[in-house]
Amino acid sequence: MQFQEALKNRFPDRELSPQQIDSLKYFYDAGFKHKQGLEGIKTDLIPKIRQAIEYFNEKTGKKIKCGKGNIQIMTPLAREYDLEEFKYVIDYAVESWTGTKFEPYIKITTLFGSAIKMDKYLACYDDMMAEKSQEEVITGKGDNGENDTSGHAPSF
Repeated sequence: MQFQEALKNRFPDRELSPQQIDSLKYFYDAGFKHKQGLEGIKTDLIPKIRQAIEYFNEKTGKKIKCGKGNIQIMTPLAREYDLEEFKYVIDYAVESWTGTKFEPYIKITTLFGSAIKMDKYLACYDDMMAEKSQEEVITGKGDNGENDTSGHAPSF
């Protein structure tokens, strides 16, 4: 019942979609049980941010929470970038930094601290994918490591 009251206090003149209510319920259950905890949350961005953090946790094996701090970090970027771009940055960091001295820096603040960082890591992801594509052409191997039997000759 407290959750419903918090919603009414925070959004007195607005009808929320079931997805928005679900997202806000997630935060409420996580400990943001007072009006201030719901203050300033952009309800339309929460699902994207939560999915990006869930993907981050899946790829890194970490258990980062979709809490107020991470939302504040990611909200400006969530307005400008789509979920796939968040995933590309995560993929780049995990693939390039795991097992190196940079592995400790695979964290939300490093990857999504600013639009400049996001653009830089997206460019690095593009370079990484282009390099992989070039290697596949040279070796004749596809994504599964098997020889390419598509019948198409590599073009140089």
